[in-house]
Amino acid sequence: MHDKSGWLLDKIDDKPTPNLDAFIEVMKGIPDRQKVTITYRHLSDLHTKNLHVAYIERHWQSEFRIATRNDETGLWDFKSLQDKPLEPLPIKPCHAKFVDIPIPSEKKKGCASLSRSFVQVRTFCPIPVDSFPYRKDTGYGVVIDAENGYVLVSRRFVPNDVCDIYLIFAESMDIPGKVVFLHPNLNYAIVTVRCLSRFG
Repeated sequence: MHDKSGWLLDKIDDKPTPNLDAFIEVMKGIPDRQKVTITYRHLSDLHTKNLHVAYIERHWQSEFRIATRNDETGLWDFKSLQDKPLEPLPIKPCHAKFVDIPIPSEKKKGCASLSRSFVQVRTFCPIPVDSFPYRKDTGYGVVIDAENGYVLVSRRFVPNDVCDIYLIFAESMDIPGKVVFLHPNLNYAIVTVRCLSRFG
């Protein structure tokens, strides 16, 4: 989205949001850490529908509130709509299907499965910590221990452990991760997945 205003939300999580009340009810029913689709249009082009995939984060700021301007005081009055979000859905074991690199040479046969060792790492930093601002970032890491699900990644993408981490395997399987280790000098981090017993 380039313009900050003028957007109309048509659907969230494939549920219509024709007004504010419907939007509130839809949002209250979405569990924390859920990945949902958002359908929206801009007032300048109502015939073009846009689709976006978003993560719903409710664990850093758990209370769901609505603000109403008080014209007498000039302040905004906040009303709580939901104290705590729905619990995240349980993570089920899953397997990724990798496409090996076609390499005809027998000497370089091991390189065919090289793509299995690379993982896309997405991080969402909700608050500024250690001079790192709020931001979203995407990079790549390498699997260093398939049995335990350990992934080595630069601290450029995982600056601290106050962030949400998602690991994407085979460009298709999206799994929440967590920080295991942050090296203070060598600028690398080790993260792991929460529900994978073994990589494909």
